[in-house]
Amino acid sequence: MRSDDGRSRTDGHATPVARFPQDRASQSHPERSAATGSPSRGERLLTVLHTNDEHSALLPHAPPLTDDQEFKGSRIGGFARLATAVAAVRATKEAEGEPVLLLSAGDFLGGSPFSWLALRGHSPELSLMEALGYDAVTLGNHEFDYGSSVLARYFTCAGYPEAHERTLLLATNTAPRDGHPLAAEGMLRRQGLLRLQGGLQVGVIGLLGEEAVGLTHSSNDVVFRDACRTASDAAARLRAQGADIVIVLSHSGLEGDKELAREVPELDLIVGGHCHSVLHEPVEEGRTLIVQAGSRARYLGVLELAYDPNTGSLRTRNTERNRPFLVPIDGQLEPCAEIASLVSGYTTELSGFMGEVTRGTFGDMMATVARSPFSLPNVPPCEESQAANFITDAMRSRAEERTKCKVHVAVQANGNIRGPFVPGWSEHAHGHLTLYDLVEVIGLGCGADGRPGYPMVSAYLTGEELYRLVRAGLLLGCHKGNSHFLQFSGLRYRYSRSTLRVLRVDIWIGTGLQPTGDAAGYTSIDRGDRALYHVVTDAYVYSLMPLLAASLPDLVITPKDMRGEPIPPSRMGDRFVRHEDRSELKVWEAVATHAAGQPPGDDGIPEFPAYYARLSERMIAEP
Repeated sequence: MRSDDGRSRTDGHATPVARFPQDRASQSHPERSAATGSPSRGERLLTVLHTNDEHSALLPHAPPLTDDQEFKGSRIGGFARLATAVAAVRATKEAEGEPVLLLSAGDFLGGSPFSWLALRGHSPELSLMEALGYDAVTLGNHEFDYGSSVLARYFTCAGYPEAHERTLLLATNTAPRDGHPLAAEGMLRRQGLLRLQGGLQVGVIGLLGEEAVGLTHSSNDVVFRDACRTASDAAARLRAQGADIVIVLSHSGLEGDKELAREVPELDLIVGGHCHSVLHEPVEEGRTLIVQAGSRARYLGVLELAYDPNTGSLRTRNTERNRPFLVPIDGQLEPCAEIASLVSGYTTELSGFMGEVTRGTFGDMMATVARSPFSLPNVPPCEESQAANFITDAMRSRAEERTKCKVHVAVQANGNIRGPFVPGWSEHAHGHLTLYDLVEVIGLGCGADGRPGYPMVSAYLTGEELYRLVRAGLLLGCHKGNSHFLQFSGLRYRYSRSTLRVLRVDIWIGTGLQPTGDAAGYTSIDRGDRALYHVVTDAYVYSLMPLLAASLPDLVITPKDMRGEPIPPSRMGDRFVRHEDRSELKVWEAVATHAAGQPPGDDGIPEFPAYYARLSERMIAEP
């Protein structure tokens, strides 16, 4: 079946569907001389545009911070700018008669507060990606953040299954149970075949890798099949249908993608995601190319390809044409007015939702909550950070207020902290932090009450278990990645950098949140200490504590009540920290409230204290 632009595609069941009417070029590729480094006679050209891990970053955001704690530059990303970059490449390629595909490797949902609108029956991310003309997307682990039933409703809101005619939604190794809404006829496609002008046929597959599967939330209604075996079978079907090129949209991480390329060498291209790698040139694993474009729409990946139908070989053309593989999405790009208008509508919807979930305490997402003359970075990996210090201090302060009991320690995982706190700087707003700025950093998850954000959980651990928790954070952070590294308030520790042995753990027992950094106010915990200490964390980290024994048998941790009685995992809801009306206290609420409660400056706006402008020696490394 041919669409208006001379291309068509079919799904894994060979049912033809029309191509979304973008890239209206229809003329044949011009033949160029190989002597100029251009495609040789008979080669067919294709440009693949790609993104991954968009994480609901509809609006421009601060760049990752390194040593620049005084960032006052322009923000990066944003779907309206991304649309402009995509349109520019399409226009160039249309003039050259070259087809363009736009693909995403998953985790388009989750991260910024815009993802909360999934709970309200909206689908801003995927609907915008359809408007941008994405040819195909796949699922990441964060698509399941609010559960598989909410995800099914999200897809329905985005127009599926009919929306496959605009954007293929690929889930090759994802198998919902019979009767589940995700298993509805045509909701998810196993594979797709894109027939482009000039006769080139491209098969596409979507995979969720093993590591990402392990991080999915509330996905008990879904089975994830082995990625390598599934990819091999799907590639064979696509080749049998006439695919010249097979592309995998893989949410597996770079190492997982390399393994996939080794196990299934017949794959031509892997558009990867999950680990947020910024690959300024493709990784080659055997004959397979692997690309990835960072996260949060910081870059648009641009891969210029030439396919030789005589040999079946595929090569890149970017270098010979002196063109980058990644195009920055920054302030040099004028936002697309149409997409910007759609984003503005979602922003208004989000503010209304915020007013509802906070019962009027907070409303306008773009309203200033506090001011900071400095940024609070969330780097480097597996070390203390200012952003984490503020978040865990906020958790400890708000939990103590709500439980009416002294909270000794607050714990948070780096994986739940999505970036730095970076104040906005403009002619009229000097160092302002909006509600959106605060919530964007720590707004993941959903509670049992259906409201967005992970709820805070209160429990008691022995001193010995605090030792184990600190060591578990060190080991998991170093061996499984920065997302598993733990940050603390009310506790500091010394450790050996060479052996990762915890040398000493101190508990802050003063009345304030912010110790001076010296020994005053701390008391040391001895190994084997059986005393109970009040600890707060969020539901995600709490749920992992009893599971530590599977990975680290020597570091068993059993959450307890204040009498020392073990708390069964099924009773976690009993330990939620709650408001007076019994609704759950979310981590993001604690952070926003804590920021709003800082001492006001001369203009009456709460201002972050200078304490957070530097690290406070909560983690002290020794040789």
